[in-house]
Amino acid sequence: MKREVTYHCGHSETRSFSGSHSARDAYIEKLSREDCPACRAAQAKTRSAAAGLPTLNGSDKQIAWAEQIRQRAVTAFAEAQSVIEAAAPDADSRQRALDALATIRTRTMGTTDAGIWIDIRDRVNRPYIINAVKQTLIAQMS
Repeated sequence: MKREVTYHCGHSETRSFSGSHSARDAYIEKLSREDCPACRAAQAKTRSAAAGLPTLNGSDKQIAWAEQIRQRAVTAFAEAQSVIEAAAPDADSRQRALDALATIRTRTMGTTDAGIWIDIRDRVNRPYIINAVKQTLIAQMS
């Protein structure tokens, strides 16, 4: 069933919905409290530019979703850095781990394809990042 949705930003679009009448109405109500995908993408581009991150490429919906994932990555990298700083046994180990983290952060945060961010969304968390640092350090020792 197609219904007109008016977003919080004032933009409207006709969308297809399935499910029960009450579920459709609840989802349309939820959407009415959000900005449209184009506005969310524009806001994401502004936040990225302010943070010095490269602009993402993709559809408006992909960019809006990928920007949320990328913001989680910023937080996860900061958390990983705190864990490394607190847990490293000595200054040399700490510096090697922080250097590995910086390399991974630079490579990850430099990704501009929104589709890649969406594909890696389940791996943008502190445990995964810390494991990547460990694997990098192990590879450097070989």
